[in-house]
Amino acid sequence: MMDDRNNYDSTINKQITRILSMNREATKFFHKCLQTEDGTAGYKYLKERGLTDDTINKFCLGFAPASFNALTKHLMKKGYTRDELVSANLSRHSPKNPKYIYDNFRNRVIFPISDINGNIIAFGGRVMDDSNPKYLNTADTLAYKKSKGVFALNFAKKSGKDSLILCEGYMDVIAMHQAGFTNTVAGLGTALTSEQANLLSQYASEVLLCYDADEAGQRATERALRIFENTNAEIKTLQLSGGKDPDEIIKNCGVEKMKTLIKEAENKVEFILRHKRNKYNLATDDGKIQYIKEAIKIISGLSEIELEIYASRLADEFSVSKEVIIFEARNWVENHAAK
Repeated sequence: MMDDRNNYDSTINKQITRILSMNREATKFFHKCLQTEDGTAGYKYLKERGLTDDTINKFCLGFAPASFNALTKHLMKKGYTRDELVSANLSRHSPKNPKYIYDNFRNRVIFPISDINGNIIAFGGRVMDDSNPKYLNTADTLAYKKSKGVFALNFAKKSGKDSLILCEGYMDVIAMHQAGFTNTVAGLGTALTSEQANLLSQYASEVLLCYDADEAGQRATERALRIFENTNAEIKTLQLSGGKDPDEIIKNCGVEKMKTLIKEAENKVEFILRHKRNKYNLATDDGKIQYIKEAIKIISGLSEIELEIYASRLADEFSVSKEVIIFEARNWVENHAAK
């Protein structure tokens, strides 16, 4: 039984090694294509997004030509089989003719995705116009699980900082690195997972959430705050202004603006209070009362020192007795605990 298990593990390890090898070759292929006439549109797109050649080379950015099977033919010449190419999600079977395979990524700018050790485990491909899907990503393989993946952590871990800045997408991360914020990463997949949060907390004692300023970004921030509750990392949030995302803010307002936003990052309580505050019309007495009641619920479970600080802030802003706020907060805890 033990021999069977060992043989199984050995087979899986060999398949993973082959996928990583294919991905290395694919990365070289895509990067070389970016520098040819076929990749002109991709190179132009990246330059228009403000990326330097050094940044393009650092992240090994590339271009997948519009041809249906350019990468497939290239890798088969290198000795990889059809089944191997499909298993790595670099190629896919034609629905009309299963014997025919074609490139998974076509006419897209390519973002190689590395694991913590720098192995290329997957790819993200972006269109250069407004067509959909905007992004096409490698599906899960033996070498890659998007729920566990973090983009650019292999670079960020070398930043020398004990904090990580968590953004939403590839371009935000790359723009931040180019601007000098080399401790920036992004979660892979549509939403942050507990596996990703646990991984980040292993490499930093503080994580700054830098999600988009729109409603979807704020919802993602709320969700991330809940997920990070199960880690040991201290979490702060950036209140973005001057652009909808880090990439846009750096272009519009410069690096110093981003430094200021990072310096003024909010803790979890400050973020939640501000988020609740925006739901009420504080120009009216009723709006003030409703917000204060919500704020009391939020600060009620804090330590005595924290409660004192936030009660003082509320008291100063709304001309309400600090003692009353603290009394109501403790009263809310007692009533809530009783239920």
